[in-house]
Amino acid sequence: MDKLITTNNGGIPYVNDDFRWSDESIRDYINSQLNDISASGLGTNGNFVISGVEITDTGTEYIITDGYMWIDGEVLKVDAGTYAYPAQEYRFEAVETFDPTGEKVTRSGATIDTYRKRRAVPINRNIASPVTDGQLRLALLIGSRESRLNIAIPIHLNDITQTIVNGNLTTTLYRIGNLVHGKVVASAATDIGGVTIATGVSELFLPSVDCTTHSISLFEDESTTVFPLVIAPFRITPAGNIVHFSAATAWIRTAYTITFSYTI
Repeated sequence: MDKLITTNNGGIPYVNDDFRWSDESIRDYINSQLNDISASGLGTNGNFVISGVEITDTGTEYIITDGYMWIDGEVLKVDAGTYAYPAQEYRFEAVETFDPTGEKVTRSGATIDTYRKRRAVPINRNIASPVTDGQLRLALLIGSRESRLNIAIPIHLNDITQTIVNGNLTTTLYRIGNLVHGKVVASAATDIGGVTIATGVSELFLPSVDCTTHSISLFEDESTTVFPLVIAPFRITPAGNIVHFSAATAWIRTAYTITFSYTI
């Protein structure tokens, strides 16, 4: 790893290029690991808390501890603070300011800012407006048992992957931040109409309340559409079950796969 040597005696001068040697290798490593989590085209659902950002709901305001978030491909610090209930909802977004203690006077006599601060700050947004890639909804973090993501998780993929076998059905869950992707494959033709397809889902993959999926698809390896064209959502429960509650019959054959996603 590159290193900037600063221990020599004699008063070492410091120039702008020295910043590259002192932090670039560490920053690039961290970014590459975090990109592995959210590089699947997940958009806003690929944003997540790295550490801290514990949220307490007092009934009239939110008390937030400091920490770090990954939002739209950037590590952002969150400063501790207290926020009154918004008119709509809070979404964490990047806000740029300058620390006045970093003001410098140039040789020309001009005063310039040099200490740039970028923070993830709760911003009041219309709850009906689309959530963009640069936003993380505060509501997703309240009461979630696993809203924090240890930075080492991308290296240990077993921590964020779970496989459950239930008869002919194999369900694989892959967690990325606050989003879980699910895939169900059958070893033989199987009717899954209105039944539980997986039980014993670990706490790492459970929502705080029952939720339905954001997306569902049924496809064949060759991308050929199969019956039924539309199937009802799955229900993911805190008890650790994934239930397909369609009243209609849904068949999975060995060449077919059902995929779904949900937030925790």
